[in-house]
Amino acid sequence: MERIVITDALGQIVLNERPAGVITDHRIDLDRFDPGAYMIQVETGAGPVVKRVTVL
Repeated sequence: MERIVITDALGQIVLNERPAGVITDHRIDLDRFDPGAYMIQVETGAGPVVKRVTVL
């Protein structure tokens, strides 16, 4: 995992992390985000993965 970017429904970046070292498991506490829809983009050596999540 090279980078994690979370954007809100307006497209604004609310989190931009570059984890240190080689990791295969990473947790993000979504309780700090306001309720709504978010896009999580994880950039890996094999390419990006994008998922939509909803915080209630």
